Amino acid sequence: MDNEKTYQFDINKVIVKDLNENILQTNLAQYLGNFIYTSLNTLEWLDISQAIHKGEIVAVSQDQLGILHQLYMSDKCSLLIVCKVALETYQNQLTSKEKLNK
Repeated sequence: MDNEKTYQFDINKVIVKDLNENILQTNLAQYLGNFIYTSLNTLEWLDISQAIHKGEIVAVSQDQLGILHQLYMSDKCSLLIVCKVALETYQNQLTSKEKLNK
């Protein structure tokens, strides 16, 4: 990640809402961190999965964001669609801030 753009991924900023805009309480950090840990068996992802599991902010590259997106949107991920939508919305906001700052 030397010259590559990094993003500060904060799982706590992912807000899960139902169709009535009610905020749903989830264990998203623990679920996603564990899912990454059990799905991506590399040292690179070990630190990322542990940080997300603890609810910590983690620096990720554009490529890593893409991998995260593929992972949580895959059929192997049993997250409810509302959680997947919330993750995708947050990820889009994260990358949009960079585009606005250019």
